[in-house]
Amino acid sequence: MGGRDPHETHRVTTPLELLFVVAYGMAADELAHYLADGHVKAGIIGFTFAAFGITWAWINFSWFSWAFDVDDWISVAQVGWIVLVFAHTSILVTFIFVILLTALEFTGPYIAETRRGGTPWHAHHLAERYGLLIIIALGEGIIGAIASLSAVVGPEGPGWSVSAAVVAFAGVGLTFGLWWAYFVIPFGDFLHARREKSFGWGYGNVPVIAAVVAGGGGLHVAAYYIEHHSELGAAATILTTAIPVGVAILGIYGLYAYLVSAIDGWMLQSLQ
Repeated sequence: MGGRDPHETHRVTTPLELLFVVAYGMAADELAHYLADGHVKAGIIGFTFAAFGITWAWINFSWFSWAFDVDDWISVAQVGWIVLVFAHTSILVTFIFVILLTALEFTGPYIAETRRGGTPWHAHHLAERYGLLIIIALGEGIIGAIASLSAVVGPEGPGWSVSAAVVAFAGVGLTFGLWWAYFVIPFGDFLHARREKSFGWGYGNVPVIAAVVAGGGGLHVAAYYIEHHSELGAAATILTTAIPVGVAILGIYGLYAYLVSAIDGWMLQSLQ
């Protein structure tokens, strides 16, 4: 199996990757339901596990197909994941196997990227591919904003008012704010200059992507609160969106600081 030319043009995202929007949507929807019902701990743990699993699968598939232009599985680990789906085990045993399978899948890319010069990947194309996944994750924010808007102007909603308009349109503003915060940084240029940083940057995107999706789930919770279908108070409802957005912004800045190996005061201020 030969690698692709790292300078090859017209590399595109595979159609299979677009299906991840469905998985993220389901994870965010379940998070919103659990939070609105007052099951905060279960909702956060479940969402964290789901978001990690979805993004982890995308990273392994994306990097492998990007370097070798094939859609083959990393077979040994994949068999383990499939067995784990149908195995009836305790939560503890499940998590032990998840850790082992994750370590196994991490070992493959680590060896591939640290031996014989690493795999052939194009910095700008890889950054674009991650950017497309961020856009998919941001789509959940748009869905959450629409849900909030529907809750405001729907039959059971309070109708239009200054406060209602602020709640409804704040979701759109947050979504586009996160979009700007991520894409204002030229990750492709940084990766091209610091290829040795690719490993940490690639996996460092996992919490950012998860936080973006969780922010969309928080907007769903706001819709439930407006419709009086939530067990959470006003302050807790705000936190369901504010905390993920804060994590995403800090994560974006962390990726930037990691790539340039410096603390940039202007970038930190602009992200604020």
